[in-house]
Amino acid sequence: MRRRIIPPFLPLLLLPLLACSGGGPSGRVDAGGALERGEQRAADLIDLARRSPLVEGPVAVEVLYLERLRLGMGSPFRLIEQALLDERLEPERRRRLGEALLAMTYQGRSYAIDPAGIAGPRGRMEPDLGPDHLRLVSDAVAEASDPRVGEEAVRLAYLLAQAEGLTDPVLVRGLAHAAAMIRDRVTSQRDALALIREASRAGRDPLDLVREWRAERRFQVESPLLDRLDPASERLAIALAPRLHQAVRQLESGDERPALRRAPPASLLNAATASALTRALPPMPPQAPVAVAVGVAGRMFAASYGVDPDSLSAELRRRMPDEERLALQRVVLLEHRPELRPVLARATLAAASALRAYGQEEVWRPGMPAPSTRELVAQFGLDDIVFDDDIPGESRRYYRRMIHSALLDLQRVLPALDVRGLRLVIGPVPSGGALALHSPGQRTIYLPPATGAGTIAHEIAHDLDWQVARKRYRVRGDYGSDIASRGGRRDRLAATYLGLTGAALVDAAGTTIDRPHHTRPAEIFARSIDWLVAASLARNGRMNGYLTSIQDPLLTGYGTAVAPDVNGRVAAALINILDEVAPMRTETRSWYLSAYGLGRELSAVDLVRMIAEVTAATNPQSRNAETLPWPVSGSEAVLVESIGHLRATAADAMAVGVCRAPSHSLDPVGAGARADLIRAATRARARGLAREYAARALGRNGEAALVERLEQGPWSTPVDPAHAGLVRALVEAANDAVAVRPIQRGGWFEPVVGPECG
Repeated sequence: MRRRIIPPFLPLLLLPLLACSGGGPSGRVDAGGALERGEQRAADLIDLARRSPLVEGPVAVEVLYLERLRLGMGSPFRLIEQALLDERLEPERRRRLGEALLAMTYQGRSYAIDPAGIAGPRGRMEPDLGPDHLRLVSDAVAEASDPRVGEEAVRLAYLLAQAEGLTDPVLVRGLAHAAAMIRDRVTSQRDALALIREASRAGRDPLDLVREWRAERRFQVESPLLDRLDPASERLAIALAPRLHQAVRQLESGDERPALRRAPPASLLNAATASALTRALPPMPPQAPVAVAVGVAGRMFAASYGVDPDSLSAELRRRMPDEERLALQRVVLLEHRPELRPVLARATLAAASALRAYGQEEVWRPGMPAPSTRELVAQFGLDDIVFDDDIPGESRRYYRRMIHSALLDLQRVLPALDVRGLRLVIGPVPSGGALALHSPGQRTIYLPPATGAGTIAHEIAHDLDWQVARKRYRVRGDYGSDIASRGGRRDRLAATYLGLTGAALVDAAGTTIDRPHHTRPAEIFARSIDWLVAASLARNGRMNGYLTSIQDPLLTGYGTAVAPDVNGRVAAALINILDEVAPMRTETRSWYLSAYGLGRELSAVDLVRMIAEVTAATNPQSRNAETLPWPVSGSEAVLVESIGHLRATAADAMAVGVCRAPSHSLDPVGAGARADLIRAATRARARGLAREYAARALGRNGEAALVERLEQGPWSTPVDPAHAGLVRALVEAANDAVAVRPIQRGGWFEPVVGPECG
C-alpha cells in the first residue's frame, strides 16, 4: 500500500470545510476532495518517475512541474496557473496537475534548499556546517508566530555574526536567500489553507480561485516585502536575534565536524528523463532572474575549478536560461559532473530567490495575445521597438507584453514621465557585458533577452537624466547628473544633483562600492529611481519584476541596486530633482520622504548595519609594508582609533534609533530593545575588529588567545610574552567599546539632541 503523506492534522482542518460542501446544492465543488485527489496524483507521478529509467511525454511535463515546485522556482500559485494554461497537456491533465501542485504546496513540500549553495568559495564556513546553519535558519523562520519575524531575526543574528568576524558577506547573503525561501514555504502553506477554506465556503473549485486571487493580488507569498515590520513584530525579532547569534557562534567555534558530506536533496527527475525532456522543450524566452543568477554563480566558483570565469558563466547561461531548463540541466550536470554541486546549488538558490520578483507576473504561453509594436508606439509615444533577428516571432509577443506591463506600472509611480522619442532594442548591447544599456548618443535602450528584464526602471531613469541634460542644459548625448557634478553650474537643480551624489554607495553585503562606474552620478541617480519605483509599487501591494529586481534592503536584486542611505539625504535630493523634471503625486511624494527621507525611522537591520560596516582604521605612516598590514609596534593606537570610530557610530545609532522612531520613543520596552540590540552589535563589532587585528599582527595563535580571553576562558592557547601586553590591550579596547548608552530619565529613553534629531 502506498504511504500517504497528507499531514495527520489535515482531516481535522478540513472537517468544517467538508461539512460546508458535502450537502450543498447541485454544482458545488468538494474542495477537500480536490486536495486529496491532488495528493494522490502527486504521489503517483513521483512514484512513476522514480521507478522508471525514462519518463517521456505528458507525464514528464507533469513531473517537471512538481520538480520546479520542489525547488521553489517562483510562487506555487503562479506555477499552478501556468499548469492550467499549458497547451502541452490535455485539459483534464492540467486540472489534475494543478490539484497535485496545490496539495504539495499545502504540505510544505516546496522550496527545497541544497546547503552546498549557502556559502561561496570565499566563505569561512566549513562545508559540512551548511546543513546545521540551514536547520538553524529553518527552525527560526518556521517556528516563529510570523515567518517574517523569524526571517528578520535570522538577518539580525547573522549580521551580528558578520560584525564579529564569524561569518562573511557571502554566507550572510546566502542565508538571506535561504531564509526568504523558507519564509515563502510557510507563507504559501498558509495561503493554500486560506484558499481551500474560501473555496469550500463558496462551494467552488480552488483552482478557479487561484487565477482570481492572483489577479486580485491576494496571495501573501506573491506580495512585496519592502514595507517595515510593525513595532511589536520587530521587538519579537530583536528578542530572538541574540539567541540565534549565540547559536551561530557555537556552530562556528565547535570542535566537532561531521565526518561525511551529506548528499544533495533528491530530485524528482533522473538524468535520462531530464535530457530527453530538455530536447523536447519548445523555445521560450530566457528569464533574467535565472540567467543572471546562474551566470554570477559560474563566475563566483570558476576559480575553484581552475576554469575561465567567462566560459563557465556562458556555459551555465546557455544551458539554463529559464526555470524549466534550470530544473532539468542541474540534474544532467550533477549526474556527469558532480563536482559542480556547489555552483549548481548556489545558482538554484539565487535563481529561486530572484524569481520572487516575478510573483505577480501575468502568465504567458506561446500564442497568447500581445500589443503590437505600432500600438505600443502610439500609446507611449516611443520612437520604435526593434528586435534582434535571432528573436523568434512568438518571443517578440512576450517582450512586447513585458514592455507594456513595465511602462504602465512605471506611470503609476511617475505619472509625468515622458518617454516620447525613446527607442527600445531587444537585443545585445553594442559592447561590454552590461545587463542592459542606455545609449545617450542615440537615445536608445538596449535590453538583452537574457538580462534586460528587471533593469527597465534603471534604464528609463537614465533617459530621464538625458532629458534633463537636453532641456535644462541644452546638451545632447549626456546626463544632467554628470553635467552638474563637473562643476560650473550654479542653478538650483545642479546643487540638488550634488546633494544626491554626496552619499557613499554601499552594497547589500555592506561592502563599499568604489569602482568609478558605480560612483558615477548618473548611476546613483538611476539606482535611486530604481528603489523609488520598487518602494512605491510595494506600498500599493504591487511588484513588477520586469521593471526592477529589488525585493528588500538586503535582497536588492541583480541590478547592482543599493538600499537608501541611512541619513535620508539621497531620498530628499531625489524628490527635489523629480519636482522639477517629473513631479510625483503629492501623496506619493509625501509618503516617500517620510519613509526614506531626512529623519526617517530606521529599522533594526539599518541600525545593526550602521555598526557592522565600521571598518578598521589604518595608519599609512607606521605601516610595515614588507611584513604585516599593521605593525605590532605601537599598534594599540590603530585599534584605539578604530574603536573610537565604532563608539561614535554606536552613539549615533543609539541616538537616531530612538529619536527617529516615534513608534518606539514613547515605548520604553521598544526603545530599550533597540538600545540592547545596538549594544549587542557594538560588542560584536568590537570583538570583530580586535580579532581582525590580532590575526594580522599576531597570527592564528594570537587570534585564538584573544578569543579565549574575550570569552573569559578557559585559556588553552599560549601567548608569547612579547605579545601578552598587546593581547591585554586588545581585550580592554574591545570591552571598552560597549560602554555606550542612551540618555535615560526615569526609565524612559529620550532622543539625544544632535544633527540627526534636530
